[in-house]
Amino acid sequence: MRLILHNEHGNVSFNFEDIKGSIKSCLDSLVKDLLDIAVTVFLSDQHIERDENLARKISILIPVRNPKRWNAAKRRLVQIIAFLIQSEFDIHFVQGEKDVSKFTAYETRDSNDCVCLLSEGLDNAAGNWVMTF
Repeated sequence: MRLILHNEHGNVSFNFEDIKGSIKSCLDSLVKDLLDIAVTVFLSDQHIERDENLARKISILIPVRNPKRWNAAKRRLVQIIAFLIQSEFDIHFVQGEKDVSKFTAYETRDSNDCVCLLSEGLDNAAGNWVMTF
């Protein structure tokens, strides 16, 4: 399967400008890479069928703006994705558009205006428990 992003002949369409308008901020190139990776993994997971043993092997080649940074995180990223999609998974990063990230590190801050949403946790367990009665 070939997925083509951000191209006039592409078969996958999503627009960074729509996201930029919603958050009222420019997207760093690492965020753009992450969105491209997420969309590609999601579509691969949805469209690549499993064999009769419910197994499958997914290998993705994806152009990113910051391949050195993604290759540094590749081992852990592959482990996480393989666990989430329950498949043998590999990903290969190649140089795409030239847009070097300005992001250096995540800064934590103490603030009451931040929210962290978690899924697949107690909220789902509680909902499933209630549904069984």
